[in-house]
Amino acid sequence: MWIVKNVLRGSLRFADLDLVIPPRAEIDLDRLLGRDRAESASSIKIALDEGYLQNVHKEMPVRESVSPRQLTQQLEAFKSSILSEMRASLPNLLSGEEIKSELGQLHDSVLGGVRELLDKVRVRLREEKARVAEDRTLTDAEVRARLAFLEEKERELDANFERLGHEAEPAAGPSQLAHNAELLGGIGASS
Repeated sequence: MWIVKNVLRGSLRFADLDLVIPPRAEIDLDRLLGRDRAESASSIKIALDEGYLQNVHKEMPVRESVSPRQLTQQLEAFKSSILSEMRASLPNLLSGEEIKSELGQLHDSVLGGVRELLDKVRVRLREEKARVAEDRTLTDAEVRARLAFLEEKERELDANFERLGHEAEPAAGPSQLAHNAELLGGIGASS
């Protein structure tokens, strides 16, 4: 039971619900509309918010009690329906060999695309090396340092390409930091 009262001196019309509430009248929305429809109606919500309707009495809906046996039966029925749906969809799944084949093709495609990009980067590195070698504004030490830097970047690209698709491993061997510092130190000494 959900009793509401029209507090206005005039009738309230709810066209979307085909409902008219006379002035100062009380009605049971549960009986006229049903709880779900009444609670979901935006026009009722607005009328309550604006104060045109007043809640007189609203009971919580009584839920049907379910015995443990009924609950178990409902859960078993649900489980059976889910299992039957899963069994029906299993034949549509790919086999392990089909998945391996698809992944192999995808790997080859990605590898080809990366190889193309790597070739373009190598061309750009060669162009940059040529530009650095011909730059007359740089000292010999600066040219050597920049060329060494570009060669190091090319080695890193090659190493990264070789590791593509493999599990990442920590970098092995001595750090290039000392070598790069030595190259940069040579810049200041010869200028």
